[in-house]
Amino acid sequence: IEAISEEDTTYNESYLQLDSSPLKATLVSECNTWQTKFLNLLNDNANKELHDIYDHFENKTQEIQQDPQELDALGYKIETVNKLEKGLPKLQAKFEPLLERFDLLTLFDRTINEAEAELKDKLDEEFDKFASEIEKAKRRLDGFKKSFQKQLNNDVDAFENSITKLKADFDRKAPFDDKNLTVAQAQKIMADYRHKIAEKRDREGQLKNGLDIFSQNHPTYQDLRYMSYKLDFLQGIWKIRENWESKWNVWKRTSFPDLQIDDMQNDSAKVKKRLYKLAKDIGSWKVFTNLQETIRVFEATMPLILDLKNDAMRIRHWKQLMTELGDSIEFDPYSSSFTLDTVFTLGFVDAKDTIAAISVAATQELLIENSLNEIKQCWNETNLEFLPHNETYWKLCYSEDLFTNLEDQIVTLSTMKVSRYVDAFESEVLDWEKTLSVISETLDKIFVVQTKWMYLENIFQGEDIKKQLAKEATMFG
Repeated sequence: IEAISEEDTTYNESYLQLDSSPLKATLVSECNTWQTKFLNLLNDNANKELHDIYDHFENKTQEIQQDPQELDALGYKIETVNKLEKGLPKLQAKFEPLLERFDLLTLFDRTINEAEAELKDKLDEEFDKFASEIEKAKRRLDGFKKSFQKQLNNDVDAFENSITKLKADFDRKAPFDDKNLTVAQAQKIMADYRHKIAEKRDREGQLKNGLDIFSQNHPTYQDLRYMSYKLDFLQGIWKIRENWESKWNVWKRTSFPDLQIDDMQNDSAKVKKRLYKLAKDIGSWKVFTNLQETIRVFEATMPLILDLKNDAMRIRHWKQLMTELGDSIEFDPYSSSFTLDTVFTLGFVDAKDTIAAISVAATQELLIENSLNEIKQCWNETNLEFLPHNETYWKLCYSEDLFTNLEDQIVTLSTMKVSRYVDAFESEVLDWEKTLSVISETLDKIFVVQTKWMYLENIFQGEDIKKQLAKEATMFG
């Protein structure tokens, strides 16, 4: 501005005189305006920073003067005081640049109001007071640390005792035994213990923060690990049981003819394999041993189920089974109401040996039935072949296969007759034996007659015989 003010405003050029007074006035005015804006901005920033420092003094002093009421608050206070103490040099380093800004304002004849001037002049004094308050707070917190540390140690002891009690309660009430317990009830008990352990973990974290304040070692709570470890296995075994019961409930309501035996055996094998893997860790728990026994009993009943699913079983066998089970026992094995549950309800398991014997008999009887059907089919499809003889008669052709089948079937029927399982087919076997015997005798006689006829035919065709036995010769003419 001074340089512009010192410049001449008039210039002579040849016959012209130039007057730049308006331009000079405008430039001086603009410079004054911008100078004022910059000085105002500098003043505002300096005042704001000055007040921010005093606000920091006031707020932090009030904060550190408040006594901590709990351990977390003590930790926070200690951390705050330490940060404030470490930050003092950095805070003090702001003073010199700030004061230089105020000096610059004075240089440009900017008047600082009395309140701000007083704050500026007392800055070092207030800083010393603030540092003194930090030191007082440190000493005061040291006193609180002693009382809080004693309380913390008492809390740690109480916490350890509560874990010991929880473990004892866990060992006594956790669902290691499935007696009188449903899956839902067991899951609720386990969920409750999960919640209690989670609460203990939260409390452990709180105590850990307190121990860190006093640089004390953290106890390791093995009982919490123990309970979490056992709960993992408990939830695993109860989950297996839940899945098994779910499958069993489906099977026992399924119509017996619709049962998929292969799937049932595969599922039980998978459960057995999973139990085997758990045996080392939980082999003594009742819930484990009982489920293991359930699978063993199920597998032991599979032969019974297979016997009942035997395709050879006929209505006569089911009637025989009803008789063996008791006169009052009746059921329809082909009805949708005949389920696996029915099998167990009616006491089939107690008669498994009888059922096995009936199933074996049914299988053997099916062999006889199939053999009789084959014999019947064979003769339904057998044709006897006749060929013309001497343009007058028909001759039965001899068939090796026919007589081979006939001999084999007679032997088969003879074997059936001595079988202990022939009773249901005895009359049919005897009928076929008689029929095949007649067929065999008849064929034998036919072929004997044919053979003799053709032999005599050759003889009676001679001229001498025709003359001597003319009447008889005409029969072979």
